[in-house]
Amino acid sequence: MSGLTFTACAPSLTARSNSAIVERAPGAQPSDYPYGTAIVNEPQYLNWDPNDNGQQKSDAGKIHNGYDDMINMVYFAWVEADRKSDTFKRWFDEGDADNVKKVLEKIVDPKGVGQADPLMTQWVCQQDDEFNRCTGTSNAWSAWQRGVFHMCPKGLQLPNIRDLKCSDLDGYASQKMASVAFTIMHEATHWTKIGDDALGKHIKDVRPGGAGAYDCTQLSAADKLVNAQNYAFLGAEAYFLRKQCTFTNPPPGTVGTNDGGDEVDGTSDPQPQPQPQPTQVAPAPPPYNAGTCCFHLEETEIPCLGDDKNLLAYVKMVDDKKIPIGETQVSNGEAGVHIDVGNSYSFKSKLLNPLVITGEHQNDYVQFTIGGLSWQSKTPNGGASCTVGGWDPRDGPICAHFGTQPAKNDMDCCFPCDGKT
Repeated sequence: MSGLTFTACAPSLTARSNSAIVERAPGAQPSDYPYGTAIVNEPQYLNWDPNDNGQQKSDAGKIHNGYDDMINMVYFAWVEADRKSDTFKRWFDEGDADNVKKVLEKIVDPKGVGQADPLMTQWVCQQDDEFNRCTGTSNAWSAWQRGVFHMCPKGLQLPNIRDLKCSDLDGYASQKMASVAFTIMHEATHWTKIGDDALGKHIKDVRPGGAGAYDCTQLSAADKLVNAQNYAFLGAEAYFLRKQCTFTNPPPGTVGTNDGGDEVDGTSDPQPQPQPQPTQVAPAPPPYNAGTCCFHLEETEIPCLGDDKNLLAYVKMVDDKKIPIGETQVSNGEAGVHIDVGNSYSFKSKLLNPLVITGEHQNDYVQFTIGGLSWQSKTPNGGASCTVGGWDPRDGPICAHFGTQPAKNDMDCCFPCDGKT
């Protein structure tokens, strides 16, 4: 699906400090993404100014998009592990496929079409750089006992993986794959509730040899399983495979040229820290108003392309009280995300499940599925239905020597959303 974004392995850099960890200041509480609609099961944000309209808002937006990309990376990494593919076996031992999947399943529910696991809402993105841990070579740091991470200025200068193309990369994993999502995935695996809980052992930065792409492929099977960089390399390469990029084994000698030496994301909790006892809290209400959710979909048929790759959709969704809960994210003036047969669009919103959208040329309808509910744009089902406006131009897109014109088809659809949708 063309709306997906993928990144290849890129070494990530983080500050490394042996300073003692301090607890959060009294009254400082993390909150949802403060500058717009949160992604499903997005981490919490701590000490960000919700009224900022400058650097903090810009930084948080890049992390927000990077996290969304990272979820795709983790899901595609899980698929490669499940297949025990050559890509997987470049970064891990084939016999560890199930163990790697256990780690990735802490971040993403593979049965939820690549949706983040609710556990990720307990992870915290901290705005301030406590103890000035960020250095000139640091992309990020994480306090893995507390479940806190911070993106350093250098890390925020990295591109979003969705913006990288195959032509931007080497034909093997290297520094050119570096992205915000790569760094976030690396940091996530350090968190005790992910690596430690999945494996019974901590995922760390293996020293020496656990930083550069070539060195990561040469680690022992045991070290690969507990090296954060290997997970990030797998996720990045798996992501770029969906962009039709191809890769070979990274050659010897790339460390220090393409991989930036041994500077990688580090953890800031060098020693186990006392942990507060968990308190029992009531289940959080759903992040939307349950009842009937609706969305407007603009379908675009691109001229001069085959029927297997010419349908796009742009979606805006609201909850029962008409409050926005999701919108298609595109860049570079694109009309939407591909919904072709065999390349469906999994639209993510504040609902627990993605809305899977597939355009059908035969009989001219759009198929929708969310959770256990399915319906078509022309055929209501289970309380879900659509009102379709029709194509403009009526006869479809124009592909002629004197010019081209896409065709548009607008529809409004509503469906039951009961708080568990």
